[in-house]
Amino acid sequence: MARTPSDYSWLTASHNSPFPVAGCVTVAVGTSMPALVQAFGGDSSQEVAFPDQGDGGTPAIASFGAGDNAAVILEVDGFEGSRPEVLKAASRKGKAASIFWNVNGVVVFSCARRGKVLCSFELLDDVPEELPRSLVSLAQTALSEGVDPVAIGAAMVEKFTGEPVSRTEVENAARGYPIVQRVVGLPVTSDELTALQLPSATTVSAVLAASPERRRRVAEWATERVIDMATLTQDDAVRTVLDQFGSGEVPALTVQATLLVSTTDQRCMAAAIRLASDGGPSEERDARYWGVRYWATQALLYATHPDDVTAVLGALYCGHVASGRSDKHLSDAVALLHD
Repeated sequence: MARTPSDYSWLTASHNSPFPVAGCVTVAVGTSMPALVQAFGGDSSQEVAFPDQGDGGTPAIASFGAGDNAAVILEVDGFEGSRPEVLKAASRKGKAASIFWNVNGVVVFSCARRGKVLCSFELLDDVPEELPRSLVSLAQTALSEGVDPVAIGAAMVEKFTGEPVSRTEVENAARGYPIVQRVVGLPVTSDELTALQLPSATTVSAVLAASPERRRRVAEWATERVIDMATLTQDDAVRTVLDQFGSGEVPALTVQATLLVSTTDQRCMAAAIRLASDGGPSEERDARYWGVRYWATQALLYATHPDDVTAVLGALYCGHVASGRSDKHLSDAVALLHD
């Protein structure tokens, strides 16, 4: 018998819960535990204390089995399980779903099947059309009842995956694995950008000749430019990344920005499907609108990439596509790289 939201109130209310103020619980079906740890960028050959972090503040995850063919990943004050790149990898051979929450009251439910993210949204927002029907009634209770939205999200995770989350296993989790390589899903990989000379051979040459500091500055310039094209400059989620620019450090992709990237991807795909189906002027405008927003949010992914060559080439590529492959966009960038 499936558990109700009240059966998961212990996630945030129990003194024994490892989640004092924030956390993420992910359940995957059809993926072995080592493969799931790898999908999170974790190293299952190393062990660290959980919920403490690894050496140097490295985030750690804990895992345990659930049912015959499922596994659970726990994160304290982490959100990898809510990211589309991670969910795609975790669900490649079946299903995966997660519930993430933080100290600011943000509660995000996400689910994926066979390597495709179906839905990712804040539980206290309106229920999106793409949410699987079997989950709609549960999601609506977050808007109408005084039930903990984290508990509602956990019940949705169980409903979607068919696997409950064990309170005993969660509260007794003491060992975990460090996340050693954060999973980043880029529309064009680092190798493809340089091997295919994208967005142009001249640009690639200028980027490779520039200093790391110059590359990072131009990556931020290119990202701000495409964000402006999409009229997203004042979006709160975008600002959480843009406000980190200029520090000389690699910006971090925040939870809010992650959610924006995911929802924009879904809406862009939906608009493209409508265009292919109907093909009218309205659908064409809609597809263009979401297309520019898609490339703008993808630029945020590149801007937060630790490798400065990937960051600048990727951000410039996104802006190049969003601008209709404008030559001026690239000539301006090359001038800045040589400046």
